Amino acid sequence: MKKTTLILTLAAIVIVVLLVGRFYFSEADFSLSNPAWNGMAGISGDVNSMYSFSALPEADANGTLLIVGPTQNYTEQEAGLVQAYMDRGGRTIVMDDYGTANSLLELLGSPVTLYQQPLCQDGSFYRTPAFPIIDGIGNSGVLSGTGPLYFNHPVPLNVTGPGVVLASTSSLAWIDSNDNARIDEGEQFGTYPVAASVSYGKGELVVIGDPDLLINSMVELGNNSAFIGNVVSKGPVYVDASHGHGAPPLAVVYHLLKTDIVTQVLLVLLTVLAGYGVYRRADILGRFAPSKPETGGRPDVRDDIISYMMVKLPLTEREAKELKKKL
Repeated sequence: MKKTTLILTLAAIVIVVLLVGRFYFSEADFSLSNPAWNGMAGISGDVNSMYSFSALPEADANGTLLIVGPTQNYTEQEAGLVQAYMDRGGRTIVMDDYGTANSLLELLGSPVTLYQQPLCQDGSFYRTPAFPIIDGIGNSGVLSGTGPLYFNHPVPLNVTGPGVVLASTSSLAWIDSNDNARIDEGEQFGTYPVAASVSYGKGELVVIGDPDLLINSMVELGNNSAFIGNVVSKGPVYVDASHGHGAPPLAVVYHLLKTDIVTQVLLVLLTVLAGYGVYRRADILGRFAPSKPETGGRPDVRDDIISYMMVKLPLTEREAKELKKKL
């Protein structure tokens, strides 16, 4: 292989790899296609992406809808689909710290919501008090048997009415209003819930004040992996990928090809047209090719043959004419 050919081949391979990486992987927080510290590629083999809540009516009622760190608000229609899923027996786990998920919780009339203030804990933490280690875990629910859990800048929960607390901080926690990871004047130690649940029909809603339990850099800390095991043990897990996780283009195309009949029909039509184009390429290209100048008719190859023979053999003009007639 020539050196130039080898270089061009290697360059083409590099370009293809970069393009595939660009369109397959994502840099978005909590994306299942993000292998970096802030993504959730580490659990992607155990869960399924859900690109639209319109798929919830067909989702397995023994499964779990997992909502992690959404960045877009939810609509009344989406809330209705979520509630119908839980009424059938499905479990919904909401994990958030910025509070966007409150748009869904409020539409559901949930007695458990997110309190949008950072929570710290002294005495038992990882790195800084903003990374509390939670040991106060109950013996029931999706968190049972998982302590200690390592949290990352969580928020406390507002739990009222029928809400059941599943996990709480120690008594050395405080709401860190100025987010400096230090207890300041006006801030008080106390115990705060960080996970709670409530029943909906045959199903259950679980709210956890930290989505980072599932990111690649946190899943192996403490017993966080045991929590993930509890989540996937109930049945299929559907991760909401429709509210701000920046799904990679190839994943979106794949989803459309699997679920959207219009996209499937368009693909078939494009394939047929491409095949027809290859089959009739000569005729199609011929229409756009520049026309050849007129040559006054097809050249007589016999003249070339006779001329060649007269050079090589001692033929007279008369003999040449007779020979041409016989050709």
